[in-house]
This record gives sequence, C-alpha cells and structure tokens, in this order.
Amino acid sequence: FSLLAFMEEAAASVQIRDRIVGMQPQQPTTLQGYQETSVDLRLDGIQLPQLLALLVALDQAPYDVQVRHLQVKPKYDNPVNLDATLRIVSYAKA
Repeated sequence: FSLLAFMEEAAASVQIRDRIVGMQPQQPTTLQGYQETSVDLRLDGIQLPQLLALLVALDQAPYDVQVRHLQVKPKYDNPVNLDATLRIVSYAKA
C-alpha cells in the first residue's frame, strides 16, 4: 500500500487534483510495532464541498487512513475559496 499513490487517486476521484500545490511524503516512523507513514497535502483555492468530498473519500477508504492535522484558511481576495493543509497518516504492522 502506497499512501502517496492513494492520496493522488483520492484527489483525482473528487476532482481536486488541479488544486494540489504540494504533496510531501514524510519519513516513516515505527512505534510499538507499527509503522506510521504520513503525507502532507497542501490545497490552494479549494471550496468547502470539494474538501468535504476528499474527507469522505479518506473516511471510506479500504485502508487504515486518518487525518492527523487539518488547517483551513479562507483566501483573502475570495473567502469562498480556501487554502487547506492536511497531514494524512496510515499504519501498518512493522
């Protein structure tokens, strides 16, 4: 299971791939027999329904995927559009 590939598929499935300005995999860590893999995702100019669709896609994923961090800021020039930063994590037996 590749978290990075899954995130790309999830973004494409809810049609927000063009809103991705950064997708950065983090160094995997192992804790208590589990390996944690995480990806930082930055979205620019996304609207709330699109962000919610992404969160639903992550929630319904067939993998153990969680949103560890979510930060949302309205765009200054058009508050309907949002900038969002997410940290998505997955766990696997080490």
